[in-house]
Amino acid sequence: MKSPKLHGVLARRLGTGLRSLTGQALALVPFVVGLLFGGLALPRSVPPDELPMPAMDGRVLSKIVADDDARAARVRTTSLSSPVRAVGSGFRAFNVAEAHHEDEATISKTRDESYRAILATTGADTEALLDLRAFQMTAFLEALRSFERTGTVSDALEEYGGTFVDRMTKVGWCERHRVVMPDLVRRAAFKLTWNRAVLVDGNPRFGLALDETRALYAFYFAHPHPSEADRTRLEAMTRGARDAAACQRVDEAAQRAIGSWLLGKIGELGPLDPTYPAPLARAAALYMTRDFSAAAAGYEAWLQAHPNGSWTLRVQNHLRAALLAAERAME
Repeated sequence: MKSPKLHGVLARRLGTGLRSLTGQALALVPFVVGLLFGGLALPRSVPPDELPMPAMDGRVLSKIVADDDARAARVRTTSLSSPVRAVGSGFRAFNVAEAHHEDEATISKTRDESYRAILATTGADTEALLDLRAFQMTAFLEALRSFERTGTVSDALEEYGGTFVDRMTKVGWCERHRVVMPDLVRRAAFKLTWNRAVLVDGNPRFGLALDETRALYAFYFAHPHPSEADRTRLEAMTRGARDAAACQRVDEAAQRAIGSWLLGKIGELGPLDPTYPAPLARAAALYMTRDFSAAAAGYEAWLQAHPNGSWTLRVQNHLRAALLAAERAME
């Protein structure tokens, strides 16, 4: 048995050793942490799986919705002029003819009647036409919600939406009578359709606000689909696929088609929203089309222009993935 004195000496030595070891370990902590975070900061091969989303101001969008709702309410309590009402009637008549797949002569007749009504409003109060659009948009939204509840396309939905449900179904945006578009996007899409039909799409007073445009394109980027021509081709490929290799070719063709559709949408948004990182979005879409070399060039150009920033590491990861994919494609 050790004496109390010896026991004290051993305890002191042991304590000193522990403190020394702890000090050495603590000294290693910054080094270890540096290695860990340094490793995380190194570029890795990460294929792009989504596009950058446009930044929206929720307060601005809420104000636009409130203004449109106030305009629609005003129409319910006041009378619109006859020429303005004629514009609304022409819009509804054209939609019904389109929804019923009338022959070209009938559709042209309703379109001509709509055009004549528009010409009759030359010099009319722009505010009244904006009120009309808001009122008809509200009617469309109500009819669409009714469709989602019942699964039935009502006369009102045909009048204010035309072939809307058919179009949404074809592109995969309507499943089991549920349209995946949020309310803000429905409003923006209706305005664009109404503007084209009533021939005011060139008038800046009727144009979408920038944040409405951002909301619309954010939806496009989150829910892409092939173009109509590509859908037809992909359907034929799918019917003819008989083995795993053929199914793989269909999947790759679908990815290319979606990437091509996205490239078109990115090209539309870029000039409208100078804050949107369109070059990064294009590079991601090019990767989807399997044009890996072009995607890599896009990422390299971005890094040269923006060597530091919130996107840097992500872009480096995507660049590495694009370069590796380009190498494999050349083998």
